[in-house]
Amino acid sequence: MITINENLIKKPTPAQKQAALEAMIQQRLDTFARSVNFDNLASACLTGLQPVGTYRQAEGAAFIKLRYETWQKAAEIRDAFRAGGPEPTWAEVEAQLPVYPITP
Repeated sequence: MITINENLIKKPTPAQKQAALEAMIQQRLDTFARSVNFDNLASACLTGLQPVGTYRQAEGAAFIKLRYETWQKAAEIRDAFRAGGPEPTWAEVEAQLPVYPITP
């Protein structure tokens, strides 16, 4: 039987946890965009900046709103944790984030 000294296993720092969570949120947004044939969230948002009425502009505008509302909620969750709240799991974070489709 092998014994593992738990003190030798480095736990992620708060900054590493935050970076991992931000990467998961970005991946979620990119996945939403890919699900409707954009390359990623950035390309969807760029489409939303085109003149109103042009090809897929309204859809892109919805992604701009989704991006804004997602990162706003993520900041609220982070701030609640920094203020002494419990550390949320990914499932708890994801349950609070807006979902696609979203109306522009």
